[in-house]
Amino acid sequence: MNPRSIRLRLLLLAFAGVLLALAIAGFGLVTLFGRHVERRAAQELDGTVAVLAGNVAFSADGTLALAREPSDPAYRTPLSGRYWQVSQPGEPPAARSVSLWDAALDVAPQAVEPGRSTLARAVAPDGEPLLLRETTVIVGDGGRDRQVRIAVAIATAELDALKRGFALDLLPALAAFGLVILAGAWLQVQAGLAPLAGVRGGLRRIRSGEAPLLPEAVPAEIAPLVAEINGLLVERAQETERARNRAADLAHGLKTPLTALAGDAERLRAGGQADLAESVASTAEAMRRVIEREMARARMRPDGAAGAPVRPVAEAIVRTLQRTPAGEAIRFEIDLAPGLCTAVDDHDLHDLFGNLMENAARAALSVVRVAASVAGGVVLVEVSDDGEGADPATMQRMIARGARLDERGGAGLGLAIVSEILSAYGSTLDFSQMPTGGLCVRFRLPLAGGAVSGP
Repeated sequence: MNPRSIRLRLLLLAFAGVLLALAIAGFGLVTLFGRHVERRAAQELDGTVAVLAGNVAFSADGTLALAREPSDPAYRTPLSGRYWQVSQPGEPPAARSVSLWDAALDVAPQAVEPGRSTLARAVAPDGEPLLLRETTVIVGDGGRDRQVRIAVAIATAELDALKRGFALDLLPALAAFGLVILAGAWLQVQAGLAPLAGVRGGLRRIRSGEAPLLPEAVPAEIAPLVAEINGLLVERAQETERARNRAADLAHGLKTPLTALAGDAERLRAGGQADLAESVASTAEAMRRVIEREMARARMRPDGAAGAPVRPVAEAIVRTLQRTPAGEAIRFEIDLAPGLCTAVDDHDLHDLFGNLMENAARAALSVVRVAASVAGGVVLVEVSDDGEGADPATMQRMIARGARLDERGGAGLGLAIVSEILSAYGSTLDFSQMPTGGLCVRFRLPLAGGAVSGP
């Protein structure tokens, strides 16, 4: 998973978490506001109850009457959503608000105890839900006390309208608050992933050979991760070095027996056993090629090259080839900038140029040319000759294990080794026919501090 997808996933999780938190907060705030509205309505109903209780009286004939009704105009508007009634326990209402018209509030069959009050849900004459406050008061009547039931109600539609209004007013505030939280989450994700971006850059430098390990100056949160990666890199480097040493020891251990086999083949040939001598020599040569191939693979260091100069390597190989029968009559043209360096191990660079220049010297008529150019952090190398040339498709097949163009030399083995080294650096061989004849071999190498790209 790349850092961009990780960042997107974290932001999506933060967005979902913020939405959930805002939804819970909004629901909780609306619920709390609803309870506050109901308490405020209950207090208003208590005020009306107090007004009614203060104006209840009995006439001389024992009839229940009110000295003064509540002044709220809503109680005088039919079906306004605000109602009151006064009655004696077990009797129809003796007085009621005009808003009730000729109906009555749906109160409980049993009156509450004097001095106590209840808050309950009820239904208005028009079927509208109500919040009902009921209480029982003691009123004196000619020296005796009588109970009076007082019921006051308000339509819950009014309360619901207040809740909806509060919710609508709350939405923009929650949205703005959510945007602020999301912006903070984005900044937190950016700041949290910044150290990981540094680790990724460090791994890129390790891959290109600019650094052997990750820098340890990192935040404490990712310090264990960096320590584990560095430990793994050190362990891998040590194991690789041990493997190279074992391969070198094996090669040196087989060198003497192979030399002895070659001597035995010469003695057999001198003794007239040419077929047996050829068989022994072929076996020894095949073993030598396998050893050379494995030694080249063991020397490959695509992860630790700090920058190998190209021109000195090519000039050293020219000096060697000029002492061979194939190279002493050939002119070598080296078109390489003196300061040009590649992010390739020095041993790998020697194997690359050595095999390709040796093959070119073997095929050339008079000249072998080695040139390089730099573009986009990549070194493009060309090794060409003026020989008879070869079919590029045939040369590509020679890269396969054991393939050879002819039986006169090890060109096939050399190209296979070159191909494996280039593969370790992310490059490949490209063959083309020169316009004037001969073969041109191109490949790309990473510039010191750069990255390789395919040809």
